[in-house]
Amino acid sequence: AEEQVTVKIGDYEEAAADGAFNQAERNKGKNSQSENKEVHIDCVGITVGQVPTRLRGEYPEQVKIVVTGCDESPNTFHDPALLPGDGILSINGVVITLAQQAKSTLETIWKNQHNIGRAIPIVIWRHGSMVMVAITVEPEPEADRDDKKAESKRK
Repeated sequence: AEEQVTVKIGDYEEAAADGAFNQAERNKGKNSQSENKEVHIDCVGITVGQVPTRLRGEYPEQVKIVVTGCDESPNTFHDPALLPGDGILSINGVVITLAQQAKSTLETIWKNQHNIGRAIPIVIWRHGSMVMVAITVEPEPEADRDDKKAESKRK
């Protein structure tokens, strides 16, 4: 089934500037459900969250999660294949409906040594079109591995 979606250029940038993606601020003082919270995914250096209500009409109904931010840190793997505003439909064939699910799916993929160097397909919604991008699983940097070993010995 074909779906037609109308997107006004600049709506995402305007909404981001207005703080539409700052779930923590909007939920201050409220009992928010865990699926409404933004989640940071260290292994790919992105933050994801539920599509904000005011932007719901810009995404097809099946898009539940959107990239809300990308790390700038040189120590964090950051793949420009994923950008703020990208709606995440699936990761490696798994349909994604919750931010925590995106995090656990990517972390599981990254922890599996057999996936190092493998391109992981991610189906996203970007600028009114469904697109498949791929991110490559990178080995954990030596410094991070040494820090984790030292930390586990201290416990």
